[in-house]
Amino acid sequence: MMVLSLITSVLFMCFQMPDNRRHHESCVLVKHTFADPDDSLEIINLVECQSPNGLTNWFSSDIKKSVCTSKQCKMLNVRLFWDGVGNYHHLELIDNEPLTKTDHTEFNADDYDKLNSILSDSLSVFRDLQMEDLVIEKRSDVDGVSGATSKSLTDYVVRDAVYTCYTLWHTVYGTSKNNIHALLKQRVDKDYLRKLFDRNDPVTDIWALNTMISNPEYAAPFFDKLIVKIASGNDITSSLALRAISPRNLNSEALQKKLANQISKADDLKKLDIIWKLNDCPVVYDAVIMQLLHDYQKGIITPAALQYVYKMISGKNMLNPDIAKKLQEFRTDKNRYIRDITDKLLITTEAKNQRQPRRTD
Repeated sequence: MMVLSLITSVLFMCFQMPDNRRHHESCVLVKHTFADPDDSLEIINLVECQSPNGLTNWFSSDIKKSVCTSKQCKMLNVRLFWDGVGNYHHLELIDNEPLTKTDHTEFNADDYDKLNSILSDSLSVFRDLQMEDLVIEKRSDVDGVSGATSKSLTDYVVRDAVYTCYTLWHTVYGTSKNNIHALLKQRVDKDYLRKLFDRNDPVTDIWALNTMISNPEYAAPFFDKLIVKIASGNDITSSLALRAISPRNLNSEALQKKLANQISKADDLKKLDIIWKLNDCPVVYDAVIMQLLHDYQKGIITPAALQYVYKMISGKNMLNPDIAKKLQEFRTDKNRYIRDITDKLLITTEAKNQRQPRRTD
């Protein structure tokens, strides 16, 4: 639960992340203070670098923790950074105080690289482990409190620093991250999502798209932007953008055609995804059906994909003479499979029509 948010500075120019990306704008530093749910006497401070337009550039938190029960063990004294949507970004040493290992030797450059890789993995093996799972033998001189590291973990940790890795990973993905997500959730609205899309950053796009998937009411005004993301060439954002489009928002011929137009730009799997999305619509317009039938004739979609197109054709669509004519052409297609599924569609539709009660006006 948030206790306090306080603007501590009005200007912080061009903070530079380690990957050399810059936010070329002024930055307001905002301090957020939270109670630690695991220790009522502890306070968690988050510093937020907020752009003038209200978007977040990054969050940071100073972490001072002990991973030891021995008085000989040093405290962890580091600053953790998350990006503007709560993904772990990097770690910095405070006052150049190094991290140490089993015998209190300092981490070297490779150790820091390995640690950063571990902290970047939200699905780390640490997620489902407890402290007691980390070691196989208790001793007082190994990594502060532990014995030999479990052999199953040796490839996943910095050698002789399993407790340090474990403690920092759970710090990155624990209460602070939950607080960041709570802060961002409070701000989500259509304007905030629009600003995120305007950044044209795949990382923030993914967060915005996942937010729309969880909150479908936000997606409708962004239909054209979602269409652009589908054709972006980025497989992750493309898939999420398609998921964010609700079939109930495909309620006009124009919107359905915009989506169908992306088929020619997509790979075979994405083409099927688009066809399945159209298949979920309560009504698919005649012009869209015709476009998909033409796509098969042009070799844009496969015979297997055409089978799913057939599933969206209703009896009402079949009354359209252009659709009926095209299906008659497919009865003589060179591909036997197409001939067979076309015959089945026509026979099934004719049988349904015959079962329909006639009106006696």
